[in-house]
Amino acid sequence: MKTKNSFLVKAPIFLHFIFFGNSFFAQGTLEFRPYTGYNITLGEFSKFSNNVLDIGIAIDYSITKHWRLGLDFNQQSNDFVSPFDFSKIPKDDGGSVTYKILETSSGKWTANTLSFGSWYRLYYKKLSVDAYLKAGITILKTPEATTVFENDGSNKDLFRLDKQNSTALGITTGLRLNYDFSKRISVYINPQYVYGANQVEYSKTDIDPAFVFNATSQEVEFNQATLLEQKSTTYEFNPSYLNVNMGITFRIGNSSSDEQPDGFGPPAGELHRQKVNRMKK
Repeated sequence: MKTKNSFLVKAPIFLHFIFFGNSFFAQGTLEFRPYTGYNITLGEFSKFSNNVLDIGIAIDYSITKHWRLGLDFNQQSNDFVSPFDFSKIPKDDGGSVTYKILETSSGKWTANTLSFGSWYRLYYKKLSVDAYLKAGITILKTPEATTVFENDGSNKDLFRLDKQNSTALGITTGLRLNYDFSKRISVYINPQYVYGANQVEYSKTDIDPAFVFNATSQEVEFNQATLLEQKSTTYEFNPSYLNVNMGITFRIGNSSSDEQPDGFGPPAGELHRQKVNRMKK
């Protein structure tokens, strides 16, 4: 009896979800947008990394004829670039006190951003323009890098970036220009801005005080001991990117509501509903 009663209770719930799911996709359009593009790091971050390809996917659902809600996932993976030039320090002359500079680095900058939000669409025949803003999280992994000054057994970090893993607010925003090949498939280009609130810390030592003017020789000389006495300063920055993407859109569900009129304005389905409402009045 328990099994039978359980079935009688669960069956209507299961049928309700089937009916709701069919109605959901019958009334609107679900859009899948894989993309890839050229990644440009911005601001101070650009000193620490190169520009590479990015990848991502957006999944959106139409809630009205102009407004959509959806998710966006994008990944950036950039190689480390040494941000500072310490070549000003002269090479060791082979005297009794020797020194050298050692540079090491490992790993990449990897940022994964998952965001949720809305976007707005305008139409012109087979063309449409989307503006979107989505917020979520950015998961950031940094490389590890050091530049060390070694002098007769004493070491000084000229630059240090420790490996850091962090999760913080992430924002993805941009514009998308679409061209429809059919009701189900379109292509687009997409300038996109990605920001992570992750705080990246690094330390740097100012080497300028180690260059002292010698009044006797009338020359600027490098003093190793002065450099070793300098204190490192800690700095912070946030990662941000400008991506120029291209992609394909695949649609499932009711795409007739997205048919476009001749010129900017609501799609044909919306115009028809407005006409019916006026006739009822």
